[in-house]
Amino acid sequence: MEREATAPQPPTHVKMSGNLLTWYAVREGNIIGYRIYKKNPGGTFVHIGSVSEFERKSFADSDASQARYYVTAVNESGKESAPSSIAK
Repeated sequence: MEREATAPQPPTHVKMSGNLLTWYAVREGNIIGYRIYKKNPGGTFVHIGSVSEFERKSFADSDASQARYYVTAVNESGKESAPSSIAK
């Protein structure tokens, strides 16, 4: 019996330290990775990178000054979570 695919919970404890964005893993069994979004000068967020579930939960951005970010979790069904809290 197939379960209906639902979106995972968003990552937590998202924070910026210098130019390094970090977050806590989502503790659901079917997470395959995370997507990182950065606010562009126009005010919209754009996808700037992805991290696999097996990699460190961090992302370095050499141009992080004054930037805002959020992270989403993606499960094996391809469903993406709501955005995490905004890190700046």
